[in-house]
Amino acid sequence: CLSDWSSDVCSSDLLPTTLARDIAAGEAAWVKQRAFLLTLYPEKAARLIVHLATGGEPGVALGLATALLDVREKNQTKAAPGAGSEEDDSSSWRPSPVPIGKIEPWYAQSLLIRITEPLLATVPNDFVKAVARNLNRAVTIHCSNQRDDREDYSTIWRPHLAYSSHYETLDECVSAVTNAIKLLGKQDADNSAMIMTALAPYKWPIFDRLRAFVYLESAHPDPAAVAKFLCD
Repeated sequence: CLSDWSSDVCSSDLLPTTLARDIAAGEAAWVKQRAFLLTLYPEKAARLIVHLATGGEPGVALGLATALLDVREKNQTKAAPGAGSEEDDSSSWRPSPVPIGKIEPWYAQSLLIRITEPLLATVPNDFVKAVARNLNRAVTIHCSNQRDDREDYSTIWRPHLAYSSHYETLDECVSAVTNAIKLLGKQDADNSAMIMTALAPYKWPIFDRLRAFVYLESAHPDPAAVAKFLCD
């Protein structure tokens, strides 16, 4: 387990890639069974992810990263929406559930800062799909008490896509996507189509905003694609 390693004695970036790959696969399986991870764990896991991503094993690196960033709903009893009177509706109201991660939002931010560029350099499509899927899961949890499944009220809890406070897991899930969009947008190649395809399966309004953000951040967007997007 990485949490038992001494960084001075067993540095992940000195391991042969084949050994690091086997360790990461075991760690990913272990992480999936954990509800929470110690604060030192993400730092050590980040070193292992970067080592694998830059050493020819980006798929294994992404598997560990995905396990670390996975979100879930707090254990709580949710009342079903009332089916009758206004009194029933009022008595069954609950605040929007808050999705939580295996690591605290600040540590998730630190992890993403270290691993995003190496993974985008090696498995950009799979990484964008992974963070988009995780965001969809977080938003779905957050909106699970609502009657209207077409609105996520993201303009309230995330008014600015480009930046946030990083105090909440939901915010951090958005930042994982926006940071990937920003980095890919700076490249000479136009990655807009690839990102739009990764975002396409998700219908929450936050994803509509992210789709517009893709073209806003792209250094070389396809004018025809932008025109079609605006018309749609």
